[in-house]
Amino acid sequence: MGKQPQQIRSTTDYAEHLIRLQINQDTNSQAWTKFFITIQTGLGTAFGILLLYGGRFTGIKLLLAFAVAIAGVGTSFVIRKIIERNHKWSGFFIRKYNHLPGNQPERVFPMQDGETDPKTIDEIDVGQIGGLMVRFCEATVLFWIMAAVTALVIWGSTVVPTR
Repeated sequence: MGKQPQQIRSTTDYAEHLIRLQINQDTNSQAWTKFFITIQTGLGTAFGILLLYGGRFTGIKLLLAFAVAIAGVGTSFVIRKIIERNHKWSGFFIRKYNHLPGNQPERVFPMQDGETDPKTIDEIDVGQIGGLMVRFCEATVLFWIMAAVTALVIWGSTVVPTR
């Protein structure tokens, strides 16, 4: 039994494959954005409940509030990196598609002048929407830091000095 000849894919097959990858990347990015919003909403609700309900703001509530704030910072940072990477892959697939031999005169996706065929993902910018999402995640980190400081101030104002 000899080796079977390897089939050569046509440019159309590559184009279809890259378009499917692009659709998957967009779907993944949307899913991570929804997940980010869901997680942050839940953590914000937990933080609000700790601050507003249950009477006096004790040291245990402060520790729990800090734990929620740290979870908020951590998830914001991690999901920011994931969304940023997804947007870079999306740009990578678009540029690869644009540089296929059959796509040179007319392109489905817009290109900038002097744009080259990317070799690595690090050559790709996150784009406008990706940049907005990255900044939104960074703003959420700042929110959680301010929330933790607020919890500390509230706890400090409720502690009665003993003499």
